[in-house]
Amino acid sequence: MKRILLILLTIFLGMATEGKAQNRLYPPSFNDIKHLSWNKNNGKIRNFAFQILPDIQYELKSYTCYYDDTDSVLVLEIYKGIVSNSLFGKIKRLFGGRVKLKAQIEKYRCQISPEATICFRKLFLSAINSSSYLSDPLGNDGDDYRFYAERFGSIGSIIMAEGWSPSSPDSNCGILVDILYRITDAVKNNSPEELENLIPIAEELTEKFKSLYPEDFKKWGNVLKR
Repeated sequence: MKRILLILLTIFLGMATEGKAQNRLYPPSFNDIKHLSWNKNNGKIRNFAFQILPDIQYELKSYTCYYDDTDSVLVLEIYKGIVSNSLFGKIKRLFGGRVKLKAQIEKYRCQISPEATICFRKLFLSAINSSSYLSDPLGNDGDDYRFYAERFGSIGSIIMAEGWSPSSPDSNCGILVDILYRITDAVKNNSPEELENLIPIAEELTEKFKSLYPEDFKKWGNVLKR
């Protein structure tokens, strides 16, 4: 009995430590994979993609960014749920009633260099490969960030991981989330230069995630050797 309690305590402390440090993403759950529906770019994910899904209690806006290989650009789609401002709608919200949302989608495109494409792809791969179930938050906490990356040497083979709102901007996940928002700003501004400026930061963070790989993976893993 004591041994079982010790094991459970170790697991709980490990989850608490990982969650607090927020240096790793966490793998998707079975339900996440089961309900995953990617309908962008003709159902394909090339190189890398990400989604920012805010807590709908506070913000009705989500972001999807992906690489379009037809003309080598990043595509950013911002989905906004517009709440009706009619008098009837305000009365319904006042008494806790459901209000219909009007969908509004903004779409932006920005050219991206092969160097930046490979850099961000490696970053996402390293973040996903170092993910741990010990980092899975107990419940929902803030915004949800989803990362997708295509394995090198295996066209169409996609891996993914998730992260939640990091409380520490200096943690690995904090820096990673900051990069996401800077990518979205660059695409909105149609600024390839801003994407290029992120390369050194992304390369440094890639090495930090790679340092979290288990020893056996470091020996045989070759997904980043490009």
